[in-house]
Amino acid sequence: MALVFDSIYGAGPVTRHLGVIHAGVAGAIVFAVASLLSLFSLRFGLACAIVACVLSWPFFGPLLYFFPWKELPSALGYANWGPEFIALLTLMGAHIYSAFKLRALLR
Repeated sequence: MALVFDSIYGAGPVTRHLGVIHAGVAGAIVFAVASLLSLFSLRFGLACAIVACVLSWPFFGPLLYFFPWKELPSALGYANWGPEFIALLTLMGAHIYSAFKLRALLR
């Protein structure tokens, strides 16, 4: 996620919807906090991870639609698609893992 946001704040194109970008950055920071909290308390780490997912999806959600899925092998070397693909996979994995852990914790 850091590489995706670095390209936006660095030499990336002019961006609009700055609030969504700030929410995505906050989501990445909360993911870091969640990973540290999960070492001490699974419940607090899980709560932070769910908050991080909610903060991150508004930025990364539209990428699921605009991502060049049909040209995946050739597109990864161009522009910023490589880091965005890794960030999408990581976010999907974190979301699925957090949902299953929350379901198991609530039982």
